Amino acid sequence: MRKISFSLAAPVGAFFLTLVVSTIALMAFGSSPTEAYGDMLSHASKLETQVDIVNRATPFYLSAVAAAIGFRMNLFNIGVEGQYLMGFLFAAQVGGLVSLPQVLHILVIMLTAMIVSSLYAGLAGILKTTRGVNEVISTIMLNAIAIGGLIAWLQQEWQGDLGENFSSTSLGTKPIDESGLLPTINGLLELVTREVGQGKELTGMFLIAILVGVAYYVLLNRTRFGFDLRASGINPFAARAGGVPPKRMVLAAMMLSGAVAGLIGIAAAPDFTEELIWSSLSDTAKADFQNSGQITFENPYGDDPVIYTYQLIQDGREHLRLQAPLRTPATLFSAACRPEPACTLWRKCPLWGPLGEVTSRKRGHASHG
Repeated sequence: MRKISFSLAAPVGAFFLTLVVSTIALMAFGSSPTEAYGDMLSHASKLETQVDIVNRATPFYLSAVAAAIGFRMNLFNIGVEGQYLMGFLFAAQVGGLVSLPQVLHILVIMLTAMIVSSLYAGLAGILKTTRGVNEVISTIMLNAIAIGGLIAWLQQEWQGDLGENFSSTSLGTKPIDESGLLPTINGLLELVTREVGQGKELTGMFLIAILVGVAYYVLLNRTRFGFDLRASGINPFAARAGGVPPKRMVLAAMMLSGAVAGLIGIAAAPDFTEELIWSSLSDTAKADFQNSGQITFENPYGDDPVIYTYQLIQDGREHLRLQAPLRTPATLFSAACRPEPACTLWRKCPLWGPLGEVTSRKRGHASHG
């Protein structure tokens, strides 16, 4: 019981600290905390919102597990970003080149991402065990090498034939066949809930993330390897005296952390811009949308309606590959917007657009990168 209490202390404490700070901020700006929290809970209680939350939380969860593996050995893997982008790039290239049955195709893509990310993380482990380079420095440097060097070069080398869709802002590898796309799990969700509306889709990576979490707990807490890893982190000298090779454990921890990081890129692309808006409309609404050039939705955050233009749909259709190029490798999230219907992550683009080109669209509108 005491162990559980200590485990819960940090997240519970963080929650209440956030609640206190948010309350103070709301009161400082003349808003009612009670009303604000009520609106938040009302919106969060909708099934479609919960699907969005799970989809967006999945890559963050996998990032946390990847970092936590290193933390259990007192290693700070700051290079998760570079590792998952390297894995994502290689997985996109391999996925576009092969044509296999769906299960095998998805498995090949995932294994490619995990292996490449693991090997790239292993470079930091090798530098630490052979040259004594601190993993914080090496992983940060490897991030820069991956993002500003290797990916920029490889995306040119692996440029796919996009035909009429090719432009300076739509670079990408060969498109991945439908068999390489991870299916959604709306069917499973709807067994215990109502039908999911608004074109929302729960990504299948959610189930894989759960399996990763279970594997993390079992491996680190119920196996000899996990005991050796934790012992090496707590007291490397005592662990060495007990027969645990510290250098091997450092390398293993970094590579295992990188392998989990490789799944992040796959988790970050569960749906389409067009599906979130266009497919949820009736034929009449679609015709009105095209004729008027815009459509309004109820704003869950205020009284003013949310307005989307038909140009947004057309822009998305010009980049239907994963389904749009990511214009910077810094993140795989395509929009930092509110409200929800325009916030989207694309899933069919095997490689996300030119490095260093950041979109300039204003907050509140879906972007391509």
